[in-house]
Amino acid sequence: MIRPAAAGGDPHRSTEVVSPVSLVIQNLFTGLTYGMVLFLIAAGLSIVMGIMGITNLAHGALYMVGAYVGWTVAVKYHQNYFLGVVAGGLAAGFVGLFIQLVFLNRLYKQPNEQVLLTFGFILIITNLVIWIWGPTSGCSSPIPRCSTRSKSTGSPSPRPASPSLGPDW
Repeated sequence: MIRPAAAGGDPHRSTEVVSPVSLVIQNLFTGLTYGMVLFLIAAGLSIVMGIMGITNLAHGALYMVGAYVGWTVAVKYHQNYFLGVVAGGLAAGFVGLFIQLVFLNRLYKQPNEQVLLTFGFILIITNLVIWIWGPTSGCSSPIPRCSTRSKSTGSPSPRPASPSLGPDW
């Protein structure tokens, strides 16, 4: 149910009345998504620690390098999306391989030094990304919308798309 905007207010914004059941469902999906992200982080750290014996805290920074390289190839250079994914994966892999071969090979069985080194790499890689791509997001793509017009008022819909809940809930 959508209420019209208040008099004198922004005509493109509407005040929505959201049912408590809808809020519970949205919070359940948000919590489930967040839990999955935490699981992936924990699984990545435990697999690397279990198989290689290295505590690498720079996973997120390597993922960020891959994401920026993939975005640059796919969007900025107008190439295929899958080429951007492959380029991003290769870039993150090569940076990780460089860190492993040059620095981490010397620190086996030294967990405190591994944590300190990989935390330093988080700071270094983050600042290199800011230096290369800038401090603001380079994404110029518009935020996807469920629909361009609201079903009841005909005004633009202010909500972004929610693929898990479907359009215009």
